[in-house]
Amino acid sequence: MNKKTWILVANSAIARIFRLDKLQLIEMDTFVNPEGRMHNKDLTSDKPGAAFDGSGRYPMNKSHTLKEAEVEAFAKKVADHLDHARASGEIERLFIAANPGFLGLIRGALTHPCESIVEKSVDKDITNMKPDEIRGYFPIGL
Repeated sequence: MNKKTWILVANSAIARIFRLDKLQLIEMDTFVNPEGRMHNKDLTSDKPGAAFDGSGRYPMNKSHTLKEAEVEAFAKKVADHLDHARASGEIERLFIAANPGFLGLIRGALTHPCESIVEKSVDKDITNMKPDEIRGYFPIGL
């Protein structure tokens, strides 16, 4: 029996989720984070404010920019979606490709049970590739 396999390709601005169906990748979901492409100066005001990450508000300081908070919240949103799919039995194994910084945020946001189904991670942004090109980064036919 084949395991239900998903592939996440992501960066700070977009996350694409594919499922494996007879060795073909079918795109299921796309999450967009427009703030991930913006510069800090476009997101901030003169004073440090507060950020909201889904679990609560916290004050920001110069070492934690609004863009960083937005990107972390985006990583958490994607990780929560994956964990919900894992918990409901929609996914049994997971492959991830993301640029190194965002890959770390995604891995840090995954729950332990969801992290345990990750079979391979690639630290490269391949979000603009076609499904056939993406498939070539992972040993998913084995």
